[in-house]
Amino acid sequence: MGFLRSGEDPALRMAKLMAVLYYCLSKEILDCLGKEEGKRVVGKAIREFAGIRLANMYEEAEERGLRPLGLEAYLEVRDMPSTGWEKVPGKPFSFAYCPLEDTWRKMGEQGLELGALYCDIDYDLFAGFGLELVRPACRITGQQECEFVLRRAK
Repeated sequence: MGFLRSGEDPALRMAKLMAVLYYCLSKEILDCLGKEEGKRVVGKAIREFAGIRLANMYEEAEERGLRPLGLEAYLEVRDMPSTGWEKVPGKPFSFAYCPLEDTWRKMGEQGLELGALYCDIDYDLFAGFGLELVRPACRITGQQECEFVLRRAK
């Protein structure tokens, strides 16, 4: 498969390994439960994962005296490193490369389909900080970049 190398930055390698683990687990869930029920279960697990991540970010925000609301607070306590994600020049919230998407793409069509389920986590994470995410472009669905447009939630 050729996408994991021991000499890569450890954070980048862990992101790719996490993508492989997610693929294997979610593929098995769909294989066992069928596509429709499997997708429902995977989606539920991703939402639960988002909730755990948000709880940890809220706890850190509190420890640091931050109100967990808005983009600035989100960026201060964000739990995922940006190592390996490549931004589109001049577009601070657009990414030309995502190691998760790259890994799932190498897993084939089912990798992309399952990866798209995972990418929905971004909506929950930003919503947890009072932000609405609109994603007009996403690499997992074939666009050249992942574009994040954020607004204050209504």
